Amino acid sequence: MPPDDPLAALVAAHTRPDASDETRAVHRLILAVATDPARLLTEEELARVVRHIAGAGFDPHALERVRGNLVGALRSNGNEVAPRDHLASGEVLLAACCRRP
Repeated sequence: MPPDDPLAALVAAHTRPDASDETRAVHRLILAVATDPARLLTEEELARVVRHIAGAGFDPHALERVRGNLVGALRSNGNEVAPRDHLASGEVLLAACCRRP
């Protein structure tokens, strides 16, 4: 791991040592979005993250009503989260990582 790659350091710190390459790649995507407000996931990347979340036991089709701190966050399509929106669990995670400063 290059010393100037902070995402690699974060992935290493927050991923089991025996994790698969796919798990590491998804963790890297999640951390990239969480640390770079300009970074948006493609539809394919979002699907990978949602599959990963579902594999951890979360229902990717369950919808949750948006609460205060997510209002104004960016959705995967670039739109802002509105107060009465309902988001899937994967989008809640991503919206939490993509709040506007």
